[in-house]
Amino acid sequence: NQAQLNGSAFVQLTPIKGLTIRSQFGIEAYDLRYTSKTLPSHPQYDGIGQTTQRFDRNAQLTITNTAEYKFDINEDHQLTVLLGQEGIDNNFQRYTAKTTGQSDDRLTMLQAGTTAMLMTGDDYNRLYSYAYLSFFGRNNDKSSLDKGGNPIGPNYYVAEDNYPFAIDLPITDYQIPDESVKIDKFYPEFSKWAKSKGVENPNWYRFPTHK
Repeated sequence: NQAQLNGSAFVQLTPIKGLTIRSQFGIEAYDLRYTSKTLPSHPQYDGIGQTTQRFDRNAQLTITNTAEYKFDINEDHQLTVLLGQEGIDNNFQRYTAKTTGQSDDRLTMLQAGTTAMLMTGDDYNRLYSYAYLSFFGRNNDKSSLDKGGNPIGPNYYVAEDNYPFAIDLPITDYQIPDESVKIDKFYPEFSKWAKSKGVENPNWYRFPTHK
């Protein structure tokens, strides 16, 4: 048996031309009951039946906030600036019970068994919860997190090898590599700068492979 609930709602505002602010809430929840029985009349079980019942409950709440601003420059260039934040709260629990010793095909409930069987391991009994307050720690993000998934530093918005997702440079003539070219190939000194957390090669952006 299963009961499931899925739903979402959102509020969207456009306070000025080109700016859209949206907040969306979603819920995904279910209760699942699973029953397995072996009848005592089955010739393979010598008149001894068994019954297993498992109950799962899961609820996940999601809230997403976005702000999108669209504008153009001299009617030649259309630009979009997008900011977003997401929060996820998930709770899951599972309980499993199993008895054996049922002797009548008409009485196969758990309480009809004469012996309760010990159910161990995550496959049978499980309880966990987690929460994400942003996109920290998801996909390729290697930000420093606590056990609850909250950012604690010292690393924020970095991928593997401490490569940052965004960089603020003190120059205006920065040469942008082609989309298919990795930054550490176009700027050979970038890798040591990132891995050393900015200690080595601080002027890496001044030495591209092609000028």
